[in-house]
Amino acid sequence: MVIGEGKLSGELTITRAPDAGGNTRLVIEGELDSYTAPRLRTAVQEATANGSGSLTLDVADVSFVDSTGISILVWAHKQVVRRGEALVLRSPTPDVYRVLEITGLTHVFRIE
Repeated sequence: MVIGEGKLSGELTITRAPDAGGNTRLVIEGELDSYTAPRLRTAVQEATANGSGSLTLDVADVSFVDSTGISILVWAHKQVVRRGEALVLRSPTPDVYRVLEITGLTHVFRIE
């Protein structure tokens, strides 16, 4: 299911995909910034509404992340951990990984 789409500046596509063991995977493509972050927040809320399983955010195709995008990732992490589950960031690009490194979040997130 595609949750948001587009390819202009500030555009983001989020696709919900099944993952093993009842977990949820969101495939995120595009830019995660102040314009698109609310869409990720909504997608995470919908994905975690049933309260079961871990959440994987596949960020292999995220080309840019700003401070608002980082804040949504931290918020998502808190939501999932509060339920006793794990949040995984899968395949961050070198640029996204660098932002996570600079902010110290490589020690917070489970990154695969």
